[in-house]
Amino acid sequence: MLPTIDEQLVARLAHLANLEIALEERATLARELERILGYVEVLMEADTEALAPLTSVTESLEGEPLRADEPVPSLARDVALQAAPRSAEGGFVVPLFVDGG
Repeated sequence: MLPTIDEQLVARLAHLANLEIALEERATLARELERILGYVEVLMEADTEALAPLTSVTESLEGEPLRADEPVPSLARDVALQAAPRSAEGGFVVPLFVDGG
């Protein structure tokens, strides 16, 4: 049996993940996570005894045609930075996670 997801657990997980989740979104998120865990329980009950383990993701794609690897224009820098919460000197500004000392 998987744990029950409630608003308090959502708040704790958000804190651990350094995410800000509005109070009014916690109930909805808790319900959605409960549904996901319910589906995981269904998958855990599936009989996979007769299936060979998958050793490679690409193993099942052998012989499948691949698309041509053709270069395409990338996203313009100003367009990419437009959606960034913070930018400076033509790049993204990200929080410092590791102390250099």
